Amino acid sequence: MRVFSIVEEGAISIAEEELAPGAAERIATHYASYVSLRLEVLGPQRYYSLRSRGYIGLFPLNKDSVLHVVPKVSCASVWGMLDYAYKLGKMRWMRGSVPTESLEGIASSLAEEFIELMQARLRRGLAWDFTERQAAGTPLRGKIVGPDFRSSWSLRYRFAEGGTDHLINQVPLWALHHLCTMPWNGPLQQRLKRLYRTLATQVGLEPVGGQKMLRLSYGRSRADYAPLHYLSRFFLEGSGPGIGRGLARITPFILHMPSLYEACMAQWMVDHYADRYAVKRQWQVAVPGSHPLSFRIDLALLDLQTGAPRAVFDTKYKLDLLPSPADVQQMAAYAVHLGVRCGFLLYPHDRMKPGILHVGDVEVHALGFDFAGGVGCAGGKQVLDYINCHINKFM
Repeated sequence: MRVFSIVEEGAISIAEEELAPGAAERIATHYASYVSLRLEVLGPQRYYSLRSRGYIGLFPLNKDSVLHVVPKVSCASVWGMLDYAYKLGKMRWMRGSVPTESLEGIASSLAEEFIELMQARLRRGLAWDFTERQAAGTPLRGKIVGPDFRSSWSLRYRFAEGGTDHLINQVPLWALHHLCTMPWNGPLQQRLKRLYRTLATQVGLEPVGGQKMLRLSYGRSRADYAPLHYLSRFFLEGSGPGIGRGLARITPFILHMPSLYEACMAQWMVDHYADRYAVKRQWQVAVPGSHPLSFRIDLALLDLQTGAPRAVFDTKYKLDLLPSPADVQQMAAYAVHLGVRCGFLLYPHDRMKPGILHVGDVEVHALGFDFAGGVGCAGGKQVLDYINCHINKFM
């Protein structure tokens, strides 16, 4: 198989004759959101210039070639972010080795874990739920709620009806439906299809979005559904559309890394500050003036009592060793507008040593937080202590 590799947010040039017929069209049609494609002409030579748009993953082009966008951070760091954002640490196999040597290994291992968890639940029996219904007839059960004016001899009554076809089981079935359209390697593909057929005999196929998943709660008898739903959410959000069956014997796996890093930092803020501050994420703040302008602030901490901002944060998914002037200017503008004295630029690697820049009365801090070591590592504690120290200075 021919593999064309690009480093995330990097570019590659491929001679026109090297791409299989239809591959360029497939990139332009199905992968335009993930990879930009431009035809360049240099004298007699024609070639395609491809550039990643911040996504990593595997993009099948045809049965013999694939575009592989590799992360600019380590796979261990990618795994750490997935682990934290999707609560994968709750998985059974996390006590053993973690597959971080490749993106394909991560995706396949998560699919295997999904199968094991779903099969275990099927052996115990799917959870039942009861829904309230109304019908016309004789009042044999339930509570009478009034006459049925369509008929002189029947009444309307209300009763509870149980079954397995409800949201808690529809979530994994919808994820399985999505997984079965992906070209996994042979045995794994067959296991997914068998599991789908088994589950579909007891549950109706319904599209399930993220908002519906947030409404779910888990009691003692349903605790094992929580990791199933974490994995379902991961596969539904972390794989790209437009990847059909039969293109390549390789697992499609697509992630937008800047969004994943921001999601991890947002969750980290909630975990460590929710008892003291309100955590604002993707805060749209209008800028007063004659033009309709607003700032979209990644993260901010607000006083729980007054709602006053205390600190502002911006995630920068870059490997810079020093903050750029543009990043510092952006953070200073956010801080001045919100009326806070300190702002923090957060980078996804530990080579960014904590540092401070003074812009008027505002302190702009640059920090590195690499999730490869886990959020409980020494580096994570140092970041927490550093942020606390500088926020407390202005309380």
